[in-house]
Amino acid sequence: MPLPPLSLLAYKFNRKIMEQSADMQAAISDLTSRVQEFTAGIRVVKAFIQEEAERRLFTRDNRRAVDMNRRFVRSNSLFGALSTGIVGFSFLVSVILGGIMVLKNIITLGEFVAFNTYLSLLMGPIENLGKVVNLLQRGKASELRLMEILNTQPDIVDDASADDDIQTLEGDIEIRNLTFAYPEAPGPAPRDISLKVPKGSSLAIVGRVGGGKSTLVHLLVRLYNPPRGRCLLTGVTSMRSRCRPSADR
Repeated sequence: MPLPPLSLLAYKFNRKIMEQSADMQAAISDLTSRVQEFTAGIRVVKAFIQEEAERRLFTRDNRRAVDMNRRFVRSNSLFGALSTGIVGFSFLVSVILGGIMVLKNIITLGEFVAFNTYLSLLMGPIENLGKVVNLLQRGKASELRLMEILNTQPDIVDDASADDDIQTLEGDIEIRNLTFAYPEAPGPAPRDISLKVPKGSSLAIVGRVGGGKSTLVHLLVRLYNPPRGRCLLTGVTSMRSRCRPSADR
């Protein structure tokens, strides 16, 4: 008797529990990120007297995390209570009907006791079945969040012909006609830069904030892909691939 209603109940709560579990994990993630940012930038926060503003932001994220957790706990508790109620009601029906059948000599008292003993042994696995379904939905929500990260395609990908045998880079550093602009920037920085640093020498680059000094280093180690121009280490380009450039490239 309890199997069909338990199956229907699990189907009804399936998506709801998974969505609420994902929302709860996202809220906790935002709260953790808020604490990490506040802790890492504590000097800046205190220098600009932003403690109260950060406290309000933390309170907002914390309240949202609590609300998401409460909503999930309510649904989870309701699912558990309904599952237990269905199983208990089925056991109650079996006791009442079995007692009537004993009184009417349809079954013997021994058969009634044996049936209820077997039924009590089945109640635990049937009730745990609903808990397992609930746990699987929570795990699925976590899996989706993890797979979203693991399946993220990197913005910088080597060409198929890239030389993967390079172990060390020693020699000259050269940048040829390099122009780069960030997506949100109004213009390029740097613009049409060319320089060469021979092996064993050093070069100092000075300029105003936002002029592209750090960007040059980021492009050199290929944290970004330059749209035009080339960065080379020992004659190995760091633009679109790590292929050794030929004379006509």
